[in-house]
Amino acid sequence: MKIRRRQIRELAWILTPLFLVGCSYLFPSKEDKKFTPKDLNLPEIKYRADLEVLGDKSQKTYFKSVPELLKPDTSAPVSTNALRYRADADLRLLRKALKNRGYFNGKVDYTLDYSGPEKVVKFIIEPGDVYKIEGVDIDMTGADDIPIMPEKARKVIGINNGAKVHLDEVVVSVPRLHRYFVCHGYPDVEIEEPIGKINDAKKSVLLIYKIHLKGKKKYGSLTITGNKTISESYIRNRFHIKKDEFYDQSELDKSRRALLDSEIFSSALISHKSVDDHADITVDLKEAPPRRVAAGIRYGTQEGSWGKVIVAT
Repeated sequence: MKIRRRQIRELAWILTPLFLVGCSYLFPSKEDKKFTPKDLNLPEIKYRADLEVLGDKSQKTYFKSVPELLKPDTSAPVSTNALRYRADADLRLLRKALKNRGYFNGKVDYTLDYSGPEKVVKFIIEPGDVYKIEGVDIDMTGADDIPIMPEKARKVIGINNGAKVHLDEVVVSVPRLHRYFVCHGYPDVEIEEPIGKINDAKKSVLLIYKIHLKGKKKYGSLTITGNKTISESYIRNRFHIKKDEFYDQSELDKSRRALLDSEIFSSALISHKSVDDHADITVDLKEAPPRRVAAGIRYGTQEGSWGKVIVAT
C-alpha cells in the first residue's frame, strides 16, 4: 500500500504541470496568452471572420483594423467556446472604436455560425450619426497674460469647431499642449485629462481642457554636477540661456544634445526646481570612458538619448 501511494504522488507531480498548461486552452480567458495550440499539439478549429458596416461606411477600414479575429497573424482557437470568447472581446474593442470616431450612439453585434466545419464570425456595425466638435473650452489658471493664452492654447490643440470627433486626436493634443507651455515659460504646467460634454440633441461634443500653468518662470541659477575632468566653463558654454530670461525647454534640449554630441558625456540629465518666479537649473552629467589617445586625450561615447479622455454626459 505504501508503494502505491508513493507511485501516485510521483505521478501527480508529473501530470499536474501538464494539466495546468492545458487549462490555458480549456478555459478561454487564458487562451493564446502565452501559448498557441500548436505549442501543445492541440487541435485548431477552422474559422473565418468578416465585418459589415450598415450606413456610414467612411470608417470601415478603421473598424476592420480593430478586431483581433480579423488579423492575419492571429492563432486559431481550439473550440467554438473559445471563438465566442474572442468575439466577445472584439465586440468590446469595437464599441470603444465607435466612440473613438464620434459614433456615441453606434451599435455593434456579431453572429456566430458553427454549423459547418468552418466556423463563421460576422461583426455587424451600425455607426449611426457622427458627433461633431461644438467648441473647445479652456479653463486656465496661473497665467500672467490670461486674455491671450486661451486662444493660443486652442491653436495648439488644433481641433476645429464642426470637425468630426476623433478621441485619439484629443488624447495626442495633451502632450502637444504641454510641450508648448514648457517652451514658453511655464515649466510646471499641469494639464488635466480633457472632458467631453455630449449634447445628444445637437449631436455635438464640447471639449473642456483644464490647464494649471502655475506661473511664468525665468531662468535662475545653473548648477553642474558629475563633471570630474571636464572644465565647467566648457559645459556652461553649451547653454545659450541667460538668467532672468523666460524658461524655454527647447533651449535646454539643444544644450543637452550639444553635450551628448560632443561624445564626452554618456548621459546628461537636466532638471529644474522652481523658486518663486525663477526656475533653477541642475545639470547632472556622467563622463564617458576614453576611447582613444592621440595628440591629447579624446573622449567619446555612443550612449545617451533624451530620454485618456473622460467623456461626460
